Amino acid sequence: VQALVADVLIGGNIEKIDTYIRPDYRQHNPYVADTRDGLKQFITYLADNNIAFGYEKVHLTLGEGNFVFTQSEGIYDGAATAFYDLWRVEDGKIAEHWDVVQTIPEEFAHDNGMF
Repeated sequence: VQALVADVLIGGNIEKIDTYIRPDYRQHNPYVADTRDGLKQFITYLADNNIAFGYEKVHLTLGEGNFVFTQSEGIYDGAATAFYDLWRVEDGKIAEHWDVVQTIPEEFAHDNGMF
C-alpha cells in the first residue's frame, strides 16, 4: 500500500498499478469502476480533462490484519484535499478500496488542523 501511494498516487506512475493491485480489485468510490483498469481509466480521465489530482504527503499509515489505512493530503480539482483511504490486501496485492475525499477549508473552527 505504501509503495502504491508513493509510486502511483504521489509519483503519477499509473503504469505501476498492475504491480500493486489485483486484476479483480473492488472499488467503493462511486466514481471509479471496479478492476485495476477502472482505476487507470479514472486517473486518465482526470488528466485528459485537466482535473488536477495527486497526493502530496502521507500523514498516517496504520495496518491491522489485511487492512491498511492511509491519511494523506494533496490536490483534487485544484483544491487542497484530505484523502482517507482504507485498503484491503489479499495475497500480497490490493484487493479492495474505500475512501473519503474532503476539501481542506482555509479556516477552521479550532486549531487542530486536518492532520
